[in-house]
Amino acid sequence: MLKPIHPRDLANSLDKFEKIRQQYHQAAPGPYTRLLERMQARQPAYKERFLVKSGRAYCSILSSEIAYLYSEQKVTFLHTRQHKRYLLDGSLEEIYKKLDPRHFFKVNRAFVVSHACIKQIEPFFNHRMKLSLSPDPGREVLVSRGNVPAFKAWLDG
Repeated sequence: MLKPIHPRDLANSLDKFEKIRQQYHQAAPGPYTRLLERMQARQPAYKERFLVKSGRAYCSILSSEIAYLYSEQKVTFLHTRQHKRYLLDGSLEEIYKKLDPRHFFKVNRAFVVSHACIKQIEPFFNHRMKLSLSPDPGREVLVSRGNVPAFKAWLDG
């Protein structure tokens, strides 16, 4: 603006400034807003419930109720802490990717265990580890030799 300043020109200039300022605030969020958006974008959403068939009816099982999952002859089973077993659709690997890695670990090709169901851990032949689980799966559950370091870190973390 040049002198002499007319009230109408001043009002127009202030209106223009306010429009530009509002556009800038909408287009460029603050650094904390951008950081929050990035953090939320990086966090994958893990399944909290699984819909399973029980006889002719369906029921919903919370992830926190899962003791372990296992695969047997290309069929995947979910075993709860209440000693109930359910058939799941999908491979063990697909289901494992949907679980929160803070609570579940794939110890070998056939077993995914919950941290809460591990009763005891023993060293086993050939640098593997043997797990005692609750409820008892009725078979040996071994941490494969390649997974032992990651399993120890998971338990310690």
